[in-house]
Amino acid sequence: MAALTYPAAPLTPREIAVTSHIVAGLANKEIARDLGISPQTVKNHVTSIIRKLDLYNRTQLAVWGTRQGLG
Repeated sequence: MAALTYPAAPLTPREIAVTSHIVAGLANKEIARDLGISPQTVKNHVTSIIRKLDLYNRTQLAVWGTRQGLG
């Protein structure tokens, strides 16, 4: 999967996968189970993505992901 670009902030394939799961409405524990990583790693990815995209919270990330077709 190619990285998406949002104003100088490319997302890694893992960040795209995490964002897709957030768009689907999954909790960190569910995302962790699906991706085979720890809930803390999911939390770290979410924090990183939100910073990269200059968003304020997970809800804004879900909206952004939906607009990018990650749902």
